[in-house]
Amino acid sequence: MDITQEQLAEFSELSLTQIGRMERGKANVTIETLMRVCESLSVTPDYLLMGVDKGYHNDDLYAIEGLFVSLLRRADNTK
Repeated sequence: MDITQEQLAEFSELSLTQIGRMERGKANVTIETLMRVCESLSVTPDYLLMGVDKGYHNDDLYAIEGLFVSLLRRADNTK
């Protein structure tokens, strides 16, 4: 992929510092952040994490993202 950290930060609405820390393995990445990066790069999480693309479509990604966001909210409410 031919994209700069600055471009990824802009597309994903994350800070340049956070992008750099993720790239160096110095940041904990939430599922929400993972999905934002994947959406910005137009790739699936499995491709980004392991270089494997299972052929999900955008509708599938939105459904998965919605599920993760719902689970995160539910987890936050139990604290």
